[in-house]
Amino acid sequence: MATRVATEKKLLALIDIFTPEIRKAFLGSISDVTSTTVLQSVVDAIEAGDIEQAFRSLGYSQAAMRPVTQMIERAFETGGVTVAGSAFPKRVSAPGGGTTVFRFDVRNSRAEAWLRDHSSDFVSRIGEETRTVIRDTVTAGVEAGRNPRNIALDIIGRVDPATGRRVGGVVGLTQQQAAAVRRVREELASGERDQMMNYFNRVRRDKRFDRTVMKAINDGRPVDADTLGKIANRYSDSLLQLRGENIARTEALQSLNQSADMAMRQAIDEGLINNGDVTKEWDASGDKRVRPTHAAMDGQRKGMDEPFTSPSGAQLMFPGDSSLGAGAEEVINCRCIVKHDVDFLGAAVRAENGNPTPPPLPTPIPVPPDIPALNATAKAEVVSKGKLTKTEHLRGIDEVTGEILQGLEGQASSVGFSPEFAAAVADPSRRIMVHHNHPRSSGFSVADIYQTTNQPGMTGLWAHGHNGTSYFAERGTVPISYEQIQSNLKRFERHFSTYLPPGFFASKQNVDDLNLLYYWAWGEVLQGQGYIKQRAEFANESEAAFNRIGPILRNLIMELI
Repeated sequence: MATRVATEKKLLALIDIFTPEIRKAFLGSISDVTSTTVLQSVVDAIEAGDIEQAFRSLGYSQAAMRPVTQMIERAFETGGVTVAGSAFPKRVSAPGGGTTVFRFDVRNSRAEAWLRDHSSDFVSRIGEETRTVIRDTVTAGVEAGRNPRNIALDIIGRVDPATGRRVGGVVGLTQQQAAAVRRVREELASGERDQMMNYFNRVRRDKRFDRTVMKAINDGRPVDADTLGKIANRYSDSLLQLRGENIARTEALQSLNQSADMAMRQAIDEGLINNGDVTKEWDASGDKRVRPTHAAMDGQRKGMDEPFTSPSGAQLMFPGDSSLGAGAEEVINCRCIVKHDVDFLGAAVRAENGNPTPPPLPTPIPVPPDIPALNATAKAEVVSKGKLTKTEHLRGIDEVTGEILQGLEGQASSVGFSPEFAAAVADPSRRIMVHHNHPRSSGFSVADIYQTTNQPGMTGLWAHGHNGTSYFAERGTVPISYEQIQSNLKRFERHFSTYLPPGFFASKQNVDDLNLLYYWAWGEVLQGQGYIKQRAEFANESEAAFNRIGPILRNLIMELI
């Protein structure tokens, strides 16, 4: 056990060591790409309407991102060497008798294949995101009447006279981050008080400009072009720093956990241990930044070739693994590690006896509760009762014990918590999945959002419409109070109608569609701002409504994030 604890501490320390190094390499590579780009070549591509040529003009390539992939390789090798040196005795019983020293081999074919494929995938993924960002920036710039040179500068940034490097571009940002930079420019250039006040909701803004922006608002004028350029540059650079941090932590953790897994597999390949000798355990970091699904997985133990299973249903061979289809919500910014227990005594005994293969471990007996079945039952109950009474009903599923909790009798558009229910969702040690029905088949209310984001024992909230549509939400990465939720909805209400096409409300069909999708659209804005994560399973009238006005709403949502 002491050896395992020592290995765990070393892996956690390595994450903290390599995260800033990978971040520095990423930011440096992006800076090199933009600062060596010839501005005129981007301008020419934009004038020709050739997005692909604009991207190629950046000189983005595997070579350009080599400092990042090189640092990922270093993390991978260091992790493997650490596991080999800490988790294994200095001398290991060899097959056929005697002892040998186990060393991690980064040139092993399996290790080299992973590094090659992972590096290629990383560079391709960042490149594809950059293409999308360029396309969006050019489209928005043309629609706003900006000339090709200014659009090109929006993409690669302006040269800082002090450093000679470009700052403030959108290369390296996600699509959502680049859209946020554009909206800052548009809002502060509008001269409209309500739009300009949105600036103060930007968590990553440079607060040194707050007084300047407020003075412009009080004077009833837009921010001047020079100051606006500086504000947008600082905001873009701040978002790029955040992107670098997210990438670095994700890549550091994935590389180290991958190498820990690889070290075990190399030992198995060399016949020093067998699959059955290894038990792996999910270890959450235990602080408040651990996502609820991973906190629930803490202590989950599996065999070497068995995947861990998240409460979301996602399967991962180790923290940060996406090979089995786990999405970004289970991988990005993960802070967990994998721990391995090895039965060295059993391995040594087998080595002395010619290393016979041990009998397979018995198949573990599934442990109740059956969460998917319980969720299905809860959904059926609240919908059937709701259709009968035309009111809302509430059920909670304890994902640990399988206990079913009931709420109070509801009203047409609300339902309360019983004392037992309230105590459960307020308890951070509990894991309660909540189901309720919406007779009008609409999205989440202010109260729904508040409970989802502020009840530490609630893992997620379902709202099941009577027309077959279901909405799901869970807390995001940004905390929000009840007052902030109300304010956010009021802002949404003020601005939403102004973005709709002329004559939109003249169509009864449009009005009916919007009544179904209005709160879903607001939820999408909240998601874009990091307050919640939501998804919708549209059916019947809601699906038809989405097919008719969904494209309009999507564009508007992006404007309001």
